[in-house]
Amino acid sequence: MYSDQYFLERLIFNIGEGLGALYPHALDVLEKLKANDIQIFIASNGLTKYLKSIVSHYALDRFVAGTYSIEQIETLSKSDLVKTILNEHFVTEAIMIGDRMSDIQAAKDNNLLSIGCRFDFAQEEELKFADFVIEDLAEVPQIVTHHFQLQPLYPSEEG
Repeated sequence: MYSDQYFLERLIFNIGEGLGALYPHALDVLEKLKANDIQIFIASNGLTKYLKSIVSHYALDRFVAGTYSIEQIETLSKSDLVKTILNEHFVTEAIMIGDRMSDIQAAKDNNLLSIGCRFDFAQEEELKFADFVIEDLAEVPQIVTHHFQLQPLYPSEEG
């Protein structure tokens, strides 16, 4: 067995065993976006089997309209992957959220707003190209609300 295959299998096994976690506030943010009829897609450089294991383990399919892996396109370009999603689902306006330059570039190449996340793999020299940079996913609903001119996603504490 090749080391890449072994690593993938161990990674998937660990996810299934609960040895991992989503970023803080991820489920809360997904729930709020979904409740406001915002379609959510995953566009990842991760392999299909890996993505499916995450979506399955955390039951993300209740929030996510589609999960797309870079494996699904010939060019292996995140920009092309995002373009595929936009075309397949007739999406004309969207926001790309990610922690790497490929995410930010995919947004730029597809005329989308980009939110850079200061998370695990993020590098400051890449994040400086994002339209917004966040420290916590809990910041996403406010940006989405403002960008799409929606009613606030968080109910007011007043009244």
